[in-house]
Amino acid sequence: MISLDNIATVLDDTFSQSLQKDLGVYFSRFQNCKTWFFSSDYCIGDKNKPNDVITFSIYPYLEDLNKLRDLVKSKLPCDIKKTREVSESGLAFLRENGFIFNISFIIVNKKFLFSHPDKRKVDVVRECLTKTMQELNKDDANTDYVKSFQQFYQKAKSNSFNVSLFENMYITSFLAAYISRMLSVSANASKLCWFGDRDAIMEYGGDITRITYDLNYWGLLRQKNYPLEKTEILGIGMQAKDKKELWYDELVRIPDYIAGTLASWDLKTNLIDKPKHGKMLENVFSDNSFLGIVRLNITKDGSVQASRITVSKNSPDKVSSV
Repeated sequence: MISLDNIATVLDDTFSQSLQKDLGVYFSRFQNCKTWFFSSDYCIGDKNKPNDVITFSIYPYLEDLNKLRDLVKSKLPCDIKKTREVSESGLAFLRENGFIFNISFIIVNKKFLFSHPDKRKVDVVRECLTKTMQELNKDDANTDYVKSFQQFYQKAKSNSFNVSLFENMYITSFLAAYISRMLSVSANASKLCWFGDRDAIMEYGGDITRITYDLNYWGLLRQKNYPLEKTEILGIGMQAKDKKELWYDELVRIPDYIAGTLASWDLKTNLIDKPKHGKMLENVFSDNSFLGIVRLNITKDGSVQASRITVSKNSPDKVSSV
């Protein structure tokens, strides 16, 4: 099994080489903002796409969220898969809004996240859950956490346990926690909220996604020796039970456009499957200092590699790794 601490260390090294400089410029624009949120979307496990992608769009809380939702809706009326062509105003908004920073992770070899030379993957996952359960009991954790985790732990013992979906949830909640730690440490955020797309990952196992996110976040802060009391609120956006539509659906639309484009771009051949994705690469991705792409490669031998991918109109192949 790959250590999450190792993944965090590798990502820290990659971010420090160039991405942290761009983030520093971005955060300096909002020095007085203490409340931040980020939305996310994913394309994982689609056999018709060359990449597994998880995208986070970061926003400072500057005004009523309803105003932001209305603005996004006016520029991006629907998800990218339902859009034949991205409008010029939509492309301009995604590139030039000035207050949103997008970070995407291309996950390579997710299948090795819980790999072991002598054990079944499901057994490695169950061992991981056992250790977490022991830590929760030892640390006298929130009783609701313990109860929810115990219920999920029992489900994980069944033959119908979906290991692949657990992997998706696990890596997504960890990366969300990593983004949250970055906002706490680098942007001095005291209030944070994660707005994820309504899908199997966010709804997986009842509260297990929220619990995994919380545990990873506090663990990552301890790794940095960051004072835990500086974070006042850590939340996850949830769908209202009496509503069919996600109330913050527009906020998820921005990472939807970024993730959808990256998932469709074959980095080996530099080919895309639809013209709209080509327009996105040319007009939103290229030479954009408020957009970061990180390739995270999980190897069979248990190591982790990360590199930043940059897109430039001036490069012959339009893509490079840092």
